[in-house]
This record gives sequence, structure tokens and C-alpha cells, in this order.
Amino acid sequence: MSAPVFENTLRRSRAFDVISKDMRLGLGHAYMVVSPDDEIVKEFFTLVGAAVFCTAKSACMECSECRKVLDGNHPDLFTVNYAGEKIKVQEVKNLISSVSIKPLSGVKAYFVHRADLMTPDAQNKLLKTLEEPPEGVTIFLGAANEAGILDTVKSRCRKIYIDVFDRETVYNALRELGCDAESASIAAACCEGQLGKARSIAFSPEYKQ
Repeated sequence: MSAPVFENTLRRSRAFDVISKDMRLGLGHAYMVVSPDDEIVKEFFTLVGAAVFCTAKSACMECSECRKVLDGNHPDLFTVNYAGEKIKVQEVKNLISSVSIKPLSGVKAYFVHRADLMTPDAQNKLLKTLEEPPEGVTIFLGAANEAGILDTVKSRCRKIYIDVFDRETVYNALRELGCDAESASIAAACCEGQLGKARSIAFSPEYKQ
């Protein structure tokens, strides 16, 4: 995991507000984060992971716990299928077998990318763990296509939708990254509200053309 490029925009999103409120009250056992923007789901997961383990519970990105998350070596944070490929039963079995191991920090977080690419058998294998994980364990499923998730899995997760951002928000986010005004304007108009797509359009000559 690396520091989110769109950190400021994601911090202001409704999705992060939901997670932040839940962290203050106590995280649930399972969440499904939905967005067609894969890159933004990855960034959102990084931000959430940092917030979960941050010593100040604010995702400061500077404390030792946040640094472990960003460096990819936090002992209680687990990333599954970061490459966004098909997830088979064996990978779910590996996740389940590690869930029961007691966390060093008191909490454990699992981030499953493109859970909608899980085979039906793999999803069914995960059901019991989603419903009754060990204390202190939270599982986050990322999905680009909600239709790819079984209803039985959906019913065990709290659904969170990442915003489809308006043009002004996208434009301002790109300008914060140093994008010139013209490119930011074009990208904001063509990205369908997706920050990851906007970044590709704004900074890639091929996309721009």
C-alpha cells in the first residue's frame, strides 16, 4: 500500500465519513465497498487501514502504525487479491485459516480487492467467517460490480458506496495534484465521476488524445 493520491478528497467523502463514525462506535464485522473505480477502492482501503491502526485513529500517515500500513508490513492488516484477479476457494481458505490467529494489536483488518471476482464456491466458503468472525476482526470486500456478489454475502455486509464525484470535486482534486487547468477540466468532464479514470485522462497523453 502507498499513500493515497486522492487522500484529501477521500477524507471528505461520504464513504469515509461512514467508516469514521463506525470506528468511533466500534467497527462492524464486515463491509462491502462498492465502486467501479478500482484505483479509488485501493486508495480508500489504504486510508481506512491507516485509520484503523493509527495511534490517533485519524489516519495521520505519519505515526509508526500508519507507516507500517503504507509500507505494507503491518502484522494485523491483510490484503487479498490486490491485482484484481479471479479469487478461488483456496485463497479464501487461506484467509479463513489466518483469521483465528490472535492479532498483535488487538484488531485485524482484511481487505479483499475485487470480491465480485470470487467464484460462487469461494463466496460460500466465506459466509460463516463474514457472519461470525473472531472478536476484533473486520473484513472489507471491494466490488466493482455488485451483481457479482451473492445475496447471501451481501446480507452479511454493511454496504458502502464510494461517491461518483461531481465535476468541480474532480477538477479541484486534479488541481491539487498539480494538473494544469485545461487538462483537469477535460478529465473532469470525461471521467464519469471516477477519480482514477480522471487521473489517467489528465496525466496520460494517450488518454488525452
